Amino acid sequence: LYWQSLSEMTRVLKPGGVLVILSGNADLNKMVEAVKKLDFLKSYNVLVSGKKASILKLRKSDGLTNKATVTKQ
Repeated sequence: LYWQSLSEMTRVLKPGGVLVILSGNADLNKMVEAVKKLDFLKSYNVLVSGKKASILKLRKSDGLTNKATVTKQ
């Protein structure tokens, strides 16, 4: 489900567009790395109802910018 959702979000996002995802799935980071069209902008660790989760801020590559590195806060 996550892979299909991430693929579809990437497909419909315009080049240079920003995607923000809230997820409790630790494997989502690995899936995002596998999608070569997305660059990490930031990652925030948060608690949702007392459970660990992450907010990922991603940008769809436009072919002109360099890959951004993950900034954890």
